[in-house]
Amino acid sequence: MRLIRRAVILKSLTSDERKYIKVTTITYPPGLSNAQSLGAVMKSESSPSSNTTDVWVLLNLDSPSLPFTSSDLLCDSEIKSARFKDDTSIIFRSCTSTPTRSSLTSNLTHGCDNTGQTRIWECATLTLRYLLSKYDRTQIGELLELGCGMVGFAGLYSGGLITDGHTSGVFNNLINLELNQSQGSATRLLWDSGSVGYEVCKSLGGPKFDTIVVADCVHFKDFHDALACTIGRLLKVGGRAVLVQPRRGGSLDAFNRVVVGSDDDCDSCLNWVSETAETADFDVWRGHVNQEHGGYREDAHLPVYVEVRKRREWREDDDGGGVRRRAGEEMRKREEERRERILKGKGRS
Repeated sequence: MRLIRRAVILKSLTSDERKYIKVTTITYPPGLSNAQSLGAVMKSESSPSSNTTDVWVLLNLDSPSLPFTSSDLLCDSEIKSARFKDDTSIIFRSCTSTPTRSSLTSNLTHGCDNTGQTRIWECATLTLRYLLSKYDRTQIGELLELGCGMVGFAGLYSGGLITDGHTSGVFNNLINLELNQSQGSATRLLWDSGSVGYEVCKSLGGPKFDTIVVADCVHFKDFHDALACTIGRLLKVGGRAVLVQPRRGGSLDAFNRVVVGSDDDCDSCLNWVSETAETADFDVWRGHVNQEHGGYREDAHLPVYVEVRKRREWREDDDGGGVRRRAGEEMRKREEERRERILKGKGRS
């Protein structure tokens, strides 16, 4: 093994334990110029004298090839922990980076957005908090997390499959899995509403998941059809998809129209039920209504909890075709609205 990086960050996990974890070395096999792997194995050794744990990240070449970038391996990071309702603590690696224009618009260049890698958003923890308030482990069953970002809290807790379209999200959650000694796994998954996405979902086992969770992933409307099809293809009949996010300027309502169609579409494969933070999590709602800073906007910040239930088997031609058609209608509507705004602006000038 060859050393490529030493020294990252020390961070206290919990004040009572007074323990630290330190990522001290990252290695890869000789001759491999760029880390290419979907698997990562970590080992740690405690040092009683210094009360620290040194962690090495090794690469597993038995997994399918996936290029990790140097930023995945070498970004400044901290090891933190979050505590939840049932005294469960999730340990996670948090990369610290300043969002750039290219990272925030990567949906235009890389086919998936990178906002989940710029920070840990509130909805990431709220999704697990919601699950724990409604269901026990048996009811959650086999779980899939879509668009996990930097930390897939629900996937780490349940030992489920954690996915993201960005390699940095996959790599970070492979480390998180080892930090928590979780039985879950992490892999890259790019959503696609067409035949490519259909085959990818088949390779993941098809509709086998009891629960699918999506934390704050509907803000980019261009991905609505791909996300809806991915949920429909991978969720069991009778299973639930839990989505937590603010309304964000109508993006959530637009996703609703893409998923279920018109109100009188009784044959829709997916059934939509939503509730606000006030009814789903009163503590969160109370914290939001007490916000006083000038930048707070309910539309952009107050979480809405959505459960989508699968009524029947997904029919790719009918259901997938319907989702794509409705997404096209939404896109044309947005384009018309954009043109109207341009014309109004010219009229005033």
